[in-house]
Amino acid sequence: MVKQLIVGDAMHELATTRRILERLPEEHMTWKPHVKSMTLGGLATHLINLLNWQVAIFLYPEFDLSTVPHRRKDAKTCWRNSTRTSSSLKSC
Repeated sequence: MVKQLIVGDAMHELATTRRILERLPEEHMTWKPHVKSMTLGGLATHLINLLNWQVAIFLYPEFDLSTVPHRRKDAKTCWRNSTRTSSSLKSC
């Protein structure tokens, strides 16, 4: 029961995140609100990574952040890969 609630919540977050990210203009992905801030594209990639980590936590018996690559891909590449996130959550 608890797992179903968590998966349902994650599916809702994924749908909401997808709607937001689909509306981000490509030409603004390098924009920063402040010099010390991440770019808009970096923030979009971070959101996708958070969702993918959530799926990994459900699917595998352990999750070690030190094994996650530090290099971030661009938001478009991450978003294409995030379709696996949705199908992985449905199979939990």
